[in-house]
Amino acid sequence: MKKTEEQKLTATEKLANEANSWIAKNAKLVGIIAGVVVVAIIALAVLFSQLDKKTNEQFTSIEEVAGVYNSLFSYDPESEEYAEAYSEFKAGADELVATVGLKKYPGAKAALLLADYAYNEEKDYEKALAMYIEIAEAQSKTYLAQVAGINIAV
Repeated sequence: MKKTEEQKLTATEKLANEANSWIAKNAKLVGIIAGVVVVAIIALAVLFSQLDKKTNEQFTSIEEVAGVYNSLFSYDPESEEYAEAYSEFKAGADELVATVGLKKYPGAKAALLLADYAYNEEKDYEKALAMYIEIAEAQSKTYLAQVAGINIAV
């Protein structure tokens, strides 16, 4: 008995032929599914791009706040420059804490700077302690918890 061409096909070839025939019969469905996948990929790319942009803005903001905080100590505390720098620092830090929260680095870093200011400049130790505790709890898996913990101990 001689094998025909159909019998010589391997299982993989048979599966490929069946898949091709199914795709040919359901071309519309395959096109729709492909379109949905492309749209979903584009939507995810836009979403992640916007999230990345927002995160970059937050990190830029905390760097600016930290720069203003550091510049405070180059002014005479009685001067107008100090008052302006303090207002800028306080507004920027408060905004970051309010919008970002303590769970994300920029917000926690801003809160840490506010707590440092409360401790070192305002001598409001209770306020600083409460802020350090909040930061340590919110950032328990980052180095900021250790920084806040050291400040709690002090």
